[in-house]
Amino acid sequence: ERVAGIFEIAAPAEARFAAPERTWEAFRDALRAANRETVYACLAGEARKTFLTQMRAMDDEQMKRLGNSIAEIPLSEPHGSYQEAVIIHANGTAGSVVFVKSGGNWKIGRM
Repeated sequence: ERVAGIFEIAAPAEARFAAPERTWEAFRDALRAANRETVYACLAGEARKTFLTQMRAMDDEQMKRLGNSIAEIPLSEPHGSYQEAVIIHANGTAGSVVFVKSGGNWKIGRM
């Protein structure tokens, strides 16, 4: 995990990860397409570890349903290299996500 973190910090900035909103859009779109590689690329740290296990247990249809269930994610004010958001699902349930800036890219650090 530490080695992966070093590579992330040194990775060139990508437009799809230029802001938390862009990262979330890439993540949600990847879920909707059941594109595991892109889902994984959107994650860092704790989120990568926990969501990877969940992702391996999901089939493509489950991933698509998860991506389609997300209605909105209102973001809080940024705090340096961190920004939080609330995930609101279409069924009214909510969760949270923390974005972290790693090098020039924003990634999902915790869900």
